[in-house]
Amino acid sequence: MDLSLTEQILCSIKISYATILEFSGKYFLTLEGNTSLLIEGQLFESTSKDDPQSRFEPLRNLVGIKVIEASAGDSGILKVVFAGGASLSCQPDGNYEPWNVAGPHGLIVCMPSGELAVWGPLENHG
Repeated sequence: MDLSLTEQILCSIKISYATILEFSGKYFLTLEGNTSLLIEGQLFESTSKDDPQSRFEPLRNLVGIKVIEASAGDSGILKVVFAGGASLSCQPDGNYEPWNVAGPHGLIVCMPSGELAVWGPLENHG
């Protein structure tokens, strides 16, 4: 499933109980599960609730970079590819919702089973 983030630029990152990525176009990606970031052949893994802030520096370096692909497979695996080749992924988790994308298109949530729950367009829910 296309997540509507293609051509959006990563504007900011907030790390607390979750990692919240804000993109241009009023899109937000919230990561609460184990996240993998591959940059130039180097793998960085993190989880918001357990890792020190320094663990997220490679992700912060992507601020200002455009998304060239963002999708979720039928099994709920999130994949976001940035210009320059960096790729971010998040796997489903059997116990909780590991990621969601919110924006003008609505809300897409990866359920614990990996199934995608979709509520759409936000402008139609007024």
